[in-house]
Amino acid sequence: MTPILDVFFTQNGICITLINLMQVALTFTNDSVELQLGFWKFGSILTLIKSEDNLCHVMQEVKKQ
Repeated sequence: MTPILDVFFTQNGICITLINLMQVALTFTNDSVELQLGFWKFGSILTLIKSEDNLCHVMQEVKKQ
């Protein structure tokens, strides 16, 4: 690990850390792609997910009996 740039490969993607300040991770699964941006200095993480299923809002149709 260098103090400026650290690149490592996860099981399903890649993760890059810059200056121990910001981390960018890109992971792939069978039906989705996830991009994660983390700012350690501010303690915040932004996660963007592209998937066939909407993970935030799942609706189910209920049949009337």
